[in-house]
Amino acid sequence: MDTDKKYAWSPLPTREDMLKSLETEHFDVLVIGGGATGTGVALDATSRALKTAMVEKYDFSCGTSSRSTKLIHGVVRYLQKAVFNLDLEQVYGSFWQHDDARMNIAIAISTARMGGSVANYMEVLELHKSKDENGKEVVSGARVKDRITDREFNIKAKCVINATGPYTDHIRLMGNKEDKKKLYLLPDYYR
Repeated sequence: MDTDKKYAWSPLPTREDMLKSLETEHFDVLVIGGGATGTGVALDATSRALKTAMVEKYDFSCGTSSRSTKLIHGVVRYLQKAVFNLDLEQVYGSFWQHDDARMNIAIAISTARMGGSVANYMEVLELHKSKDENGKEVVSGARVKDRITDREFNIKAKCVINATGPYTDHIRLMGNKEDKKKLYLLPDYYR
Protein backbone atom coordinates (compact mmCIF):
# COMPACT_ATOMS: atom_id res chain seq x y z
CA MET A 1 0.00 0.00 0.00
CA ASP A 2 1.37 3.39 -1.03
CA THR A 3 1.51 5.51 2.15
CA ASP A 4 2.33 8.72 0.26
CA LYS A 5 -1.08 8.76 -1.42
CA LYS A 6 -3.73 11.13 -0.08
CA TYR A 7 -7.06 9.34 0.30
CA ALA A 8 -10.57 10.80 0.49
CA TRP A 9 -10.90 9.51 4.05
CA SER A 10 -7.80 11.32 5.27
CA PRO A 11 -8.42 13.40 8.41
CA LEU A 12 -9.80 16.89 8.08
CA PRO A 13 -7.69 19.82 9.24
CA THR A 14 -8.23 20.68 12.89
CA ARG A 15 -10.11 23.81 13.91
CA GLU A 16 -6.79 25.36 14.93
CA ASP A 17 -5.40 24.63 11.43
CA MET A 18 -8.48 26.28 9.91
CA LEU A 19 -8.08 29.36 12.13
CA LYS A 20 -4.39 29.66 11.23
CA SER A 21 -5.33 29.46 7.55
CA LEU A 22 -8.05 32.10 7.97
CA GLU A 23 -5.61 34.43 9.72
CA THR A 24 -2.57 34.05 7.47
CA GLU A 25 -3.82 33.39 3.94
CA HIS A 26 -5.37 35.71 1.36
CA PHE A 27 -8.65 34.37 -0.05
CA ASP A 28 -10.52 34.87 -3.30
CA VAL A 29 -13.87 34.59 -1.50
CA LEU A 30 -14.95 35.09 2.11
CA VAL A 31 -18.46 33.81 2.83
CA ILE A 32 -20.09 35.15 5.98
CA GLY A 33 -22.81 32.77 7.16
CA GLY A 34 -22.84 29.00 7.60
CA GLY A 35 -26.46 28.17 6.81
CA ALA A 36 -27.79 26.48 3.68
CA THR A 37 -26.93 29.42 1.41
CA GLY A 38 -23.51 30.13 2.92
CA THR A 39 -22.29 26.53 2.86
CA GLY A 40 -23.67 26.09 -0.67
CA VAL A 41 -21.88 29.21 -1.90
CA ALA A 42 -18.64 28.17 -0.18
CA LEU A 43 -18.76 24.67 -1.71
CA ASP A 44 -19.52 26.07 -5.16
CA ALA A 45 -16.65 28.58 -4.94
CA THR A 46 -14.23 25.92 -3.68
CA SER A 47 -15.28 23.50 -6.43
CA ARG A 48 -14.41 26.21 -8.98
CA ALA A 49 -10.85 26.36 -7.60
CA LEU A 50 -11.38 29.65 -5.78
CA LYS A 51 -9.51 29.95 -2.49
CA THR A 52 -12.50 30.11 -0.15
CA ALA A 53 -13.09 30.96 3.50
CA MET A 54 -16.39 30.63 5.35
CA VAL A 55 -17.21 31.84 8.86
CA GLU A 56 -20.37 31.37 10.95
CA LYS A 57 -21.18 33.25 14.17
CA TYR A 58 -22.87 30.29 15.86
CA ASP A 59 -23.01 26.64 14.78
CA PHE A 60 -23.57 25.58 11.18
CA SER A 61 -27.26 25.47 10.26
CA CYS A 62 -28.45 26.78 13.62
CA GLY A 63 -30.58 29.66 12.33
CA THR A 64 -33.18 29.80 9.60
CA SER A 65 -31.66 26.77 7.85
CA SER A 66 -32.61 24.58 10.80
CA ARG A 67 -36.25 25.61 10.71
CA SER A 68 -37.46 24.03 7.48
CA THR A 69 -40.40 21.63 7.33
CA LYS A 70 -37.92 18.74 6.92
CA LEU A 71 -39.89 17.48 3.92
CA ILE A 72 -38.47 17.00 0.49
CA HIS A 73 -41.08 19.01 -1.39
CA GLY A 74 -43.07 17.32 -4.09
CA VAL A 75 -41.97 13.82 -3.15
CA VAL A 76 -45.54 12.56 -2.67
CA ARG A 77 -46.58 13.52 -6.20
CA TYR A 78 -43.55 11.78 -7.73
CA LEU A 79 -43.98 8.69 -5.57
CA GLN A 80 -47.59 8.35 -6.70
CA LYS A 81 -46.45 8.46 -10.31
CA ALA A 82 -43.63 6.00 -9.65
CA VAL A 83 -45.70 3.45 -7.75
CA PHE A 84 -49.12 2.77 -9.27
CA ASN A 85 -51.97 3.25 -6.76
CA LEU A 86 -49.64 3.90 -3.86
CA ASP A 87 -51.52 4.34 -0.60
CA LEU A 88 -49.23 6.62 1.41
CA GLU A 89 -51.02 5.70 4.65
CA GLN A 90 -49.46 2.25 4.36
CA VAL A 91 -45.98 3.66 4.04
CA TYR A 92 -44.16 3.94 7.36
CA GLY A 93 -40.84 5.42 8.32
CA SER A 94 -39.35 8.74 7.51
CA PHE A 95 -37.92 8.28 4.05
CA TRP A 96 -39.58 11.53 2.96
CA GLN A 97 -38.04 13.51 5.78
CA HIS A 98 -34.79 15.30 5.30
CA ASP A 99 -32.18 16.16 7.95
CA ASP A 100 -31.27 19.62 6.75
CA ALA A 101 -28.73 20.29 9.51
CA ARG A 102 -26.84 17.08 8.74
CA MET A 103 -26.77 17.92 5.04
CA ASN A 104 -25.54 21.44 5.84
CA ILE A 105 -22.67 20.08 7.95
CA ALA A 106 -21.84 17.57 5.20
CA ILE A 107 -21.56 20.46 2.73
CA ALA A 108 -19.28 22.38 5.11
CA ILE A 109 -17.11 19.26 5.52
CA SER A 110 -17.01 18.81 1.73
CA THR A 111 -15.82 22.41 1.41
CA ALA A 112 -13.03 21.72 3.91
CA ARG A 113 -12.08 18.45 2.15
CA MET A 114 -11.77 20.38 -1.13
CA GLY A 115 -9.39 22.90 0.46
CA GLY A 116 -11.73 25.58 1.78
CA SER A 117 -11.19 27.05 5.24
CA VAL A 118 -14.36 26.89 7.36
CA ALA A 119 -14.93 27.79 10.99
CA ASN A 120 -17.98 28.19 13.16
CA TYR A 121 -18.28 30.39 16.27
CA MET A 122 -16.52 33.19 14.38
CA GLU A 123 -18.17 36.59 14.78
CA VAL A 124 -17.60 39.30 12.18
CA LEU A 125 -16.78 42.53 14.02
CA GLU A 126 -16.20 44.82 11.06
CA LEU A 127 -15.70 44.79 7.31
CA HIS A 128 -12.44 46.06 5.85
CA LYS A 129 -12.32 48.23 2.76
CA SER A 130 -9.63 49.06 0.24
CA LYS A 131 -9.45 50.83 -3.12
CA ASP A 132 -9.69 48.80 -6.31
CA GLU A 133 -7.73 49.57 -9.51
CA ASN A 134 -10.31 52.26 -10.42
CA GLY A 135 -10.03 53.97 -7.04
CA LYS A 136 -13.44 52.72 -5.90
CA GLU A 137 -13.75 51.59 -2.28
CA VAL A 138 -14.56 47.86 -2.03
CA VAL A 139 -14.93 45.40 0.83
CA SER A 140 -11.68 43.42 1.05
CA GLY A 141 -12.03 41.33 4.18
CA ALA A 142 -13.27 41.31 7.73
CA ARG A 143 -12.15 41.50 11.32
CA VAL A 144 -13.40 38.42 13.17
CA LYS A 145 -13.49 37.17 16.73
CA ASP A 146 -13.25 33.52 17.69
CA ARG A 147 -16.11 33.18 20.18
CA ILE A 148 -14.42 30.15 21.78
CA THR A 149 -11.00 31.69 22.53
CA ASP A 150 -11.85 35.43 22.24
CA ARG A 151 -8.95 35.78 19.77
CA GLU A 152 -9.41 38.47 17.10
CA PHE A 153 -7.78 38.65 13.68
CA ASN A 154 -8.31 39.85 10.10
CA ILE A 155 -9.35 37.74 7.12
CA LYS A 156 -8.24 39.12 3.75
CA ALA A 157 -10.33 38.41 0.64
CA LYS A 158 -10.93 39.77 -2.85
CA CYS A 159 -14.68 39.24 -2.51
CA VAL A 160 -16.95 39.07 0.54
CA ILE A 161 -20.37 37.40 0.31
CA ASN A 162 -23.01 38.14 2.94
CA ALA A 163 -25.09 34.96 3.41
CA THR A 164 -26.33 35.71 6.91
CA GLY A 165 -30.08 35.38 6.36
CA PRO A 166 -31.97 37.49 8.91
CA TYR A 167 -28.70 39.17 9.99
CA THR A 168 -28.07 40.51 6.48
CA ASP A 169 -28.63 44.14 7.47
CA HIS A 170 -26.27 43.88 10.43
CA ILE A 171 -23.38 42.84 8.17
CA ARG A 172 -24.44 45.07 5.25
CA LEU A 173 -24.53 48.17 7.43
CA MET A 174 -20.96 47.48 8.61
CA GLY A 175 -19.88 48.24 5.06
CA ASN A 176 -22.05 51.33 4.65
CA LYS A 177 -23.14 52.98 7.88
CA GLU A 178 -25.10 55.73 6.06
CA ASP A 179 -27.42 53.21 4.39
CA LYS A 180 -30.81 52.39 5.87
CA LYS A 181 -32.06 49.13 7.30
CA LYS A 182 -33.95 47.10 4.67
CA LEU A 183 -34.85 43.89 6.47
CA TYR A 184 -37.42 43.91 9.25
CA LEU A 185 -37.85 40.78 11.33
CA LEU A 186 -41.19 39.74 12.76
CA PRO A 187 -41.51 38.63 16.39
CA ASP A 188 -41.19 34.91 17.20
CA TYR A 189 -44.93 34.40 17.58
CA TYR A 190 -45.30 34.72 13.78
CA ARG A 191 -43.16 31.62 13.23
